[in-house]
Amino acid sequence: MGILMERFDLDGDRAFTILKRYSQDNNRKLRDVAQQLIDTRKLPANQNSSTNRLLAPEPVV
Repeated sequence: MGILMERFDLDGDRAFTILKRYSQDNNRKLRDVAQQLIDTRKLPANQNSSTNRLLAPEPVV
């Protein structure tokens, strides 16, 4: 979570939501997704764009 928080300026809840969504979208265990993030310092490209939308900056209103 800390890597996502620092890289994308997220709070802890949003970082966890991204990890959880990525895990579900790609049918991978959350711990494996987290370990891959630690090892590579990035989330691999995924087929489902919903995780990519979560990483996009929120529009300023």
